[in-house]
Amino acid sequence: MKGFIILAACIAVGAIFARQFVASPQDRECGSRDSAYTAIKESIEGRLKAPSTANWPSRNDSKVLVAKSDSGECSYEVWGYLDAENGFGAMIRSEYYAKIWYSKDDMRWITTKIDM
Repeated sequence: MKGFIILAACIAVGAIFARQFVASPQDRECGSRDSAYTAIKESIEGRLKAPSTANWPSRNDSKVLVAKSDSGECSYEVWGYLDAENGFGAMIRSEYYAKIWYSKDDMRWITTKIDM
């Protein structure tokens, strides 16, 4: 009986953990929060003086928020920060806010706003 309870608990914990990695049907159609964060990073790197010096936090960092936007079905808003060298070679922390949406027709991310 004790073994059955342990097995059931392990299956429940495994199911909860696995759910973190399985995309919902909407995420498969519109892209996931992870892919939105990756696309925003690529857009922001294009604006940096020294993009190769950028240090990005993980999406799970407490100061990074990737949220579904009210403005559209496949839209996300991203708040975060990065550390990168400025034009003088000094490492600077920059905070940003960005909006991005996934175009189902083109199957690509389109950045609509970046405030740094």
